[in-house]
This record gives sequence, C-alpha cells and structure tokens, in this order.
Amino acid sequence: ALKSEDAELPGMITAVSMAVSGSDASARADSQEVAERTLRALTTGLPENMGGVVFLSDAQNPEEGTANLNALARLEPLPWPIAFCFARALLEPVLAAWKGADENFADAQAVLNQRLALLSRADAAGYSTALEDF
Repeated sequence: ALKSEDAELPGMITAVSMAVSGSDASARADSQEVAERTLRALTTGLPENMGGVVFLSDAQNPEEGTANLNALARLEPLPWPIAFCFARALLEPVLAAWKGADENFADAQAVLNQRLALLSRADAAGYSTALEDF
C-alpha cells in the first residue's frame, strides 16, 4: 500500500508494540522470546528501507519494558534504526515517587533520571536487571 502511494519510506518512522504475552497469560514470555517474536513480525511486515522503528512500552511495567528493549537491541543490526517511546514505563515510577507533593520533587526527579539511564543502556544493549538498584 505504501509503494502504491509513492510513500518516501526512508523518511518514515513507525511506532509499534512489542509481541508480549497477553495480560491474561498464565506464563509470560521472557525478554528473548519477546524480542525474537517482535523482530519476526516486523521483518515480515515492514520494508527494510523504513526510516526507523519506535517501540512503545504499552502495558509493560518499567522493568519488563526495559528488559525487552535490551533484548531487541541485542539482535542488532536490524534492518532499521530502533528507538523507544516509553511514556508509561518512564512516568509510572516517577508519579509514584512524586505523589503530587512538592517535597517529593527531588525524589521523583531522581527516579526519572534513573529510568532514563536504564532505558538508554537498554537501547544500547547494555542493560541488566542488576542495575535496577543502583
């Protein structure tokens, strides 16, 4: 469909979800399986000359989303550059630390900085769950 519309694929970025287990699944797929299934779906459906793929955190908790992003990054090089847009996985722990109180601002900011550092490491395939407590 994109070809028929003469779309400029190298200039297009798509935002996608990862192939995670459903919320009712009794057993959750590990991050390696999530990465492999996600990549299989994307390589089947996306042209290789797309400008990039941005992953959403969707319903993943912060640690799960970070581990899954890390597993995807470990499969690089991929046909397209990847990045992340993890608003929920970034903001959930920050809002929990802040609780709407001015006196919690510094703690919330520290939590945001920590999540950003962990996600940056995951985007470069350098994340480990052991880093969650630094």
